[in-house]
Amino acid sequence: MQHWSRRDFVSASGTGVLGAAVVGPRSLWPDERAMARAERRTDSFALLRREQRDRRSRLPEPADFHRLPLSWYKDKVRQLKSAAADRGVDSGIFLTRRWNIIYATGLFHSTTERPFACFLPMDEDDALIWLNPYLDQQLVNDWWTTDSNAYFDYHHAADGFPSQGQVVQGDTVNLYRWWGETLDRLGYGGGTIGLDSGGLAEIGVLPGQENATRLDMWGEIDVPEKKRPEAGSFGEMAAAMPNAWFVDINDIMIRNRIVKDEMENRLTQLAEDYWSEIHAFARNYLLERGLEAVDWEVANAARLWGTSRIMQDIPQDGEPHGAVGISVGVGCRTGRTTAYPHPNQMFWRQVQPVTHFRSRASSGSVGTEASCTARFSSLPGPSGSSGCGRCTPAVTRSRLRSPTRATSARTSPRPFTITRSRTRSSIWSTTAPGTERGWRVTSLRTTRWETTR
Repeated sequence: MQHWSRRDFVSASGTGVLGAAVVGPRSLWPDERAMARAERRTDSFALLRREQRDRRSRLPEPADFHRLPLSWYKDKVRQLKSAAADRGVDSGIFLTRRWNIIYATGLFHSTTERPFACFLPMDEDDALIWLNPYLDQQLVNDWWTTDSNAYFDYHHAADGFPSQGQVVQGDTVNLYRWWGETLDRLGYGGGTIGLDSGGLAEIGVLPGQENATRLDMWGEIDVPEKKRPEAGSFGEMAAAMPNAWFVDINDIMIRNRIVKDEMENRLTQLAEDYWSEIHAFARNYLLERGLEAVDWEVANAARLWGTSRIMQDIPQDGEPHGAVGISVGVGCRTGRTTAYPHPNQMFWRQVQPVTHFRSRASSGSVGTEASCTARFSSLPGPSGSSGCGRCTPAVTRSRLRSPTRATSARTSPRPFTITRSRTRSSIWSTTAPGTERGWRVTSLRTTRWETTR
């Protein structure tokens, strides 16, 4: 049996010993010529611009920034502390869940097996204490921080910091207990700490509403009581802080994340506008390529174009904390796979009479998502005969998730012609306390275009 070293493996891979060059049907890759023609076509984009002008007075002004500023996060932390104080929190807020951390501090980071947490002291407005893996130390240092406590890796060996020349085989450190030891050492072990301990608030079920017949994000709740966790990561943390009490504040985080302010709405509108352009391009590309296209090809052409479009507006120098929270996700499926709400099949088929297209664009921690279904039907040929191969894609339905907008309509001189297009868009939000409670639609439209060849 032949044994391979890492060097042998890499060398062999490069010379073809382990495999041949990657080849495939070039015609199924995103067609740069079709992409260029789709981008130059003006009719879909013109209809989009026209509708944007007509509706602009009813929509938030798009943001002229691509992420929320640091000042926004500091103001948000003050609001969170005020709500936590009403629940008896007097030491600080301890956050461990990724999106809670990003929402409160603005530090975009990745979730791995390595625990990542932050502490917001109640006695200092702008204080922010990090308990982070060393791999992300530079991200922490370059952002908002007043103190950083790092461990080298998970699992962490006591006194082991190879980055500082300390390479040891020490005892394994219980990092959750280390959380408590660190906060206790900093003087926060004698009061009440707010925890984002998760629970049902993540899915909209607030404390005390477990058996409710109607969920209400602003209804009466059972205010969580102070306690000392006995199990899990917070149980380990509490064991290292014998004089501390803890109370769940995750529902406070969730309700704040749901209700958007003016700056968040403006950033959302910016993401929506990008999304609309991506859909307009995707329609043009599908019309350019027609039934020769593969669903995977359409999705990746739209993803490439959409990412390029967004990044034209965002300054980037390779430094952290600039171009963050930006992603474009596009999905396209055709034929039988459109019958499944959540298919698990690989999408690699030529465009069929029923094609489902979904795009997702986000900017600065807010995003849009929508999907629409395009149907192709046979049309008579130029002489009135049928079955000539000419087809008409008609976007007959759009299913959109908040907050999104879709635009689809055009007249084309090519063999593909949109004859009917209907789109719906809605922005879902929650009402503020003291007003009508529950979920409501804040924007709704139904638009139809009918064009002929």
